[in-house]
Amino acid sequence: MRSALLLLLLLQDASTIEERLASDDPKVREAAITELVDKGRESLPTLKKLEGHADAEIRARAKDAISEIGRRMRLEAIRPPPRRVTVSLKNATPAEAIEKIFKPFGVALSAGKEMAPVTVDLKEATYWTALEAFCAAAKVEPLDELYNAWWFGNAKDRGRPRPKFCEAGDLRIYANVELNREPDEGLGCRLIVALPLGSLPLHGAWIDPKVVADDGRELKIRAFESPLVSACRSPNRFSKVYVPLGEVAADQVKGVKTVRFEGTLVVLWPHDFAREEIDLRELSGKTRRKIHGEQFDVTWTGTEKEWSLKVVPPAMKDYEDRYLLSIEDARGQWLFDPCDYWRGPGANCSSTGDASAAAKLVILKAIGEEAVKIPFKIVDIPVPAVREK
Repeated sequence: MRSALLLLLLLQDASTIEERLASDDPKVREAAITELVDKGRESLPTLKKLEGHADAEIRARAKDAISEIGRRMRLEAIRPPPRRVTVSLKNATPAEAIEKIFKPFGVALSAGKEMAPVTVDLKEATYWTALEAFCAAAKVEPLDELYNAWWFGNAKDRGRPRPKFCEAGDLRIYANVELNREPDEGLGCRLIVALPLGSLPLHGAWIDPKVVADDGRELKIRAFESPLVSACRSPNRFSKVYVPLGEVAADQVKGVKTVRFEGTLVVLWPHDFAREEIDLRELSGKTRRKIHGEQFDVTWTGTEKEWSLKVVPPAMKDYEDRYLLSIEDARGQWLFDPCDYWRGPGANCSSTGDASAAAKLVILKAIGEEAVKIPFKIVDIPVPAVREK
């Protein structure tokens, strides 16, 4: 009933839209197109009706709007729209609170021991706001949150300080510092960017970087020789982008207790993509396939308990920035990605995950790029003690 009413209202609104699309004022025309595109799927009945309009300009604008809506709908597969939660709980059990707070985000978390009853009042909260509110109410902290092994406990259960971070809407930017052992002990500096469930950008970068010691000195950074920038996602967990920067020499951080990271995070998304798929149910062993006009070698072995996939892309400099791979079931539902990231041409990617429902290998070829730039600052990042030689 609601869908029929909505359709009727949209069709009734077509005359008003026609007038605005035919306006002599370009601002009025642009506003009408923006409104239609922002409504997404709901605008398609109106736009399809306008495709048959007598005015050629209105037909062209309707066609452009349909094309833009289609692009945005395609991108939802790797850049899902933001999710929010509104919930009010009083003395709820931890299990009940987790169900009501985190299920809307599609993230699977488990209640732990020694968790207090949960009282929260959230309105249009992001995942990160909801997480911190839950932890404060349940008197726990998330453990090992950098690596997706999410469970709850107290600080002593973690065994090390909680990682420092800052937030930008649906993104959380974690600081990661580790002592590198070879060739010389130094401080490796990286960002781990957490994104909403199902997100899969091309990659990320840290530009205009600064690493500043607690005494105010800006530390000199040696870039990693082979920086691995990777993006990965998994069912029921947030997605991650690993963004390496470089290493600070050991002699620069002796006596330093904390540092701060500054700069701009750039997350690179496809502007659009072309999709091709291979039916895994008809694939066994090694085969050569022409995908997006280029030859790929594909080797697949799948059982209910184990799967192995080897995809060799054509030799090209920017292959990792052009292709994204995923596994879907017969209905087109995303199951998992065949690897955390492109490990290089010919890399073997395997898992012991359930592959019984795997039906399609989907290869997305990025078309164009959209860079999202986020200025950030993360302070009071603990520095591991450098050993005296």
